[in-house]
Amino acid sequence: MVGSRISLNVHGQNVPDTHYFLEHLTKLQPDAVLILDAAGLARDIKKTLPNTLVIHRSWGSKGDDNIHEQLSPKDWVAQKKKELDGADLWCYTTNEPQFSDVVLKWHVEVMELAAKEGLKLVVGNWAVGNPTDVDNDWKRAHRVLELLAEHRDTMILGLHEYACGVITSGFIGGTPEERGLIMPDTWPQDVSKIGAMWHCGRFNFAVKYCQSVGLRPPRIILTEHGFDDVSDIKSWTNKLAKTTTFGNQGGNIRGWKTLENQWNAWFSSLGWSFQRAYFEQLKYADQKIYQGSVVEAQLIFSWGHSSDIWAQFDIAEAKELHGLLEAYAREARVSAGAGGAASVEGISTVGGSTERIGPPVRGVGSVKPVDQNGAATKTDDTSTGGSEVVFNAGAMLAPENEAFSAQEIQTLITALRVAAGVAHLSEPAKAAEFERLIQVLQRRL
Repeated sequence: MVGSRISLNVHGQNVPDTHYFLEHLTKLQPDAVLILDAAGLARDIKKTLPNTLVIHRSWGSKGDDNIHEQLSPKDWVAQKKKELDGADLWCYTTNEPQFSDVVLKWHVEVMELAAKEGLKLVVGNWAVGNPTDVDNDWKRAHRVLELLAEHRDTMILGLHEYACGVITSGFIGGTPEERGLIMPDTWPQDVSKIGAMWHCGRFNFAVKYCQSVGLRPPRIILTEHGFDDVSDIKSWTNKLAKTTTFGNQGGNIRGWKTLENQWNAWFSSLGWSFQRAYFEQLKYADQKIYQGSVVEAQLIFSWGHSSDIWAQFDIAEAKELHGLLEAYAREARVSAGAGGAASVEGISTVGGSTERIGPPVRGVGSVKPVDQNGAATKTDDTSTGGSEVVFNAGAMLAPENEAFSAQEIQTLITALRVAAGVAHLSEPAKAAEFERLIQVLQRRL
């Protein structure tokens, strides 16, 4: 896919401005998004953004962190089939459960039943720091990993990865200050040389286990991502400058809003606002930790909040951050249109091996020349709502092109959907024309 890998974990019933949220999501064109409750909103997003993988999490009346104690695997699968009612959504199995034999056994049974029913699952969604024994616990999950490898079209491993204080927390071990990893010019540019990443990048332990036993590593989505309290460096974070608002009366370093004072102290000399600091760290993680791996998307927790305790994580009002994320997503689409690295599911390079998981998706048409920094330059008004990819629809549908292969047509449709999404807000007429071309091409499949 060629959408935004950085996306959103959304408290669906607590979105302050649904229209604005949907506009932002359309500009992102995300590879994946998670909606808590609000199944109707999840269905609407899937209709609007058919290329986006939409995950639905149902909190339920008693929460879902111990759902394995509430429902048998058979009853859980039956309930999810009823909830989806044919919608093309992915089901979130449980939230931050224990990494225990009981939970793993429950998941195996759910996965085996779901495979027979064609149910799509995002499995586990374990908290950062889990499993604790990285050398042995993934071995206990061997059957879960086997099923993830066997059913890649319908099963994805969900993990939560948070940094604490600064994006480089957990690199190598010790605190970021001890390791001299606070300022951006010290952030490693080649993380493959880091022996272990205990916070962001922890997914590599699962990948390395799979490679050690000859299993294909699973597809992974970080269903929660951002900043939170991580206990192994708490003695250090307790010394940081705290922002004690947004439900943070306890004065802990947790969600990104609790770090405003400290980030201003570190990064204001760079000209970074508080929100810019958050974006730059998310971008660094995307580019240096997750791109080129089996992680397909990182979902920021959260948009909206269902309780005051989550207010410190909420980005729904962070308009500067939204604009930066939208611009970053546009740049990624331009890069893909220029023949840049834009694989469908990424390339795994963990452990020294390279595995191409999906064919590259190329943009349609031409791209304006790039400047010396590698950024596509605008030259006239032929771009589509901020994207520098120029589509020549007439040439694309000319009679001499009637012999397009099905794969080529599907590639054209993918690129046109990206262009339609970009143009949707600023140039509705152009977006409608792209949609018409998509319909014409679909009739040729």
